[in-house]
Amino acid sequence: MTCRDVSTAVPLVCLALLAACQGSDTDPEDTTSNTSSSPSTPAPGTTPGATSPGVDTTPAQVSPTPDPTTSTPASVGPTGPATPDGSGSGSSPLPAGSEPVQTVGPTGAGGNVPVAPTPGNAGGTATASGGSAVTPTGGMGGEGPSGPGGGDPCDSALFCDDFEDDASGMSPGQPWQSDVNGGGVEVSEERAFSGTKSVHVSNTEGAYKRAYFSVEGDPVFPAAAQEMYGRMMMWLEATPEGSVHWTFIQGEGPSDDGSYDIFYRYGGQHDGKLMANFETQGKATDCWDHSETVMPTQTWACLEWRFDTANDEMQFWLDGAEITDIHVTGMGEGCVSNDLAGAWPAPAQFEILRLGWEKYQQSSELNAWIDDVVVSSARVGCPEP
Repeated sequence: MTCRDVSTAVPLVCLALLAACQGSDTDPEDTTSNTSSSPSTPAPGTTPGATSPGVDTTPAQVSPTPDPTTSTPASVGPTGPATPDGSGSGSSPLPAGSEPVQTVGPTGAGGNVPVAPTPGNAGGTATASGGSAVTPTGGMGGEGPSGPGGGDPCDSALFCDDFEDDASGMSPGQPWQSDVNGGGVEVSEERAFSGTKSVHVSNTEGAYKRAYFSVEGDPVFPAAAQEMYGRMMMWLEATPEGSVHWTFIQGEGPSDDGSYDIFYRYGGQHDGKLMANFETQGKATDCWDHSETVMPTQTWACLEWRFDTANDEMQFWLDGAEITDIHVTGMGEGCVSNDLAGAWPAPAQFEILRLGWEKYQQSSELNAWIDDVVVSSARVGCPEP
């Protein structure tokens, strides 16, 4: 009996039977379709999708875009040995530094303001920053985030200060303490990287001058006593001329046996070229490690540092790019005095952080402005310009 026969006698039943009959018009064994696109039936005892040994039936894969949270940052090339040519932090002959570090334009970064990841012109990725979201670094020369960042670093940092709550014309408030000899440290509205205020540090004309503002104890120490990451923005009017030695970052603490004090410093010498410096009180040292990279002037520069007691290590970044020829582990290029046989041992723990400007020889007046200071247990990265 056909569906049509049933439809004349039992209309309601026919509808169901008619649908079944129509469905049977398609042959499940039809072989006229393109079998190359159909999944193959696995052989007995095999897993669906598995292939025989030695036979590669996997379709060609397109390489995925690198994951910015796992790919390796672009690195700056190594530098060569130094050659003697001048003076270091004292007056003895010193090497001029090493071969030039790879120098390229500064990058932006996700710092105080959350930013969207924007790849730069040369690859690279960021590392985590105290729990902040990881974003692409934009390499060197891009406009994307520089180094770690992607969120507000103050969300996870040990300490942040943009100086907006401090009174203009006065020294920065607690926890800062000013340390001045022949200069000044005061909150200023003359220029600022963010907001309306920064800290103006100045040295008067002459020989040794010092203008620091420092933090000791909470909230930075002892949290950052063994490993300290920091960042500050600096606008420098001009670098000292000639071979004047100067410092803008200093971490200090006692030796392992407590018999002398140790200073890890970043600053510069030799017509504005950056330098790492190691000095002690209670032992005769004063050691150097020179860079070929020149400190920027007349613009805001992002300065980052890392001091590590476990590895006797100090590290520096300028505008998001590491300056590798002043990355020091254990020993630099040389010393004026050598009570420690050229070694740069870190303090047992860092207890004081000083920021500002200190110069050690005759020079003209110096002016700089510092803003958006962050101290953290992980690398901070640079804020957006």
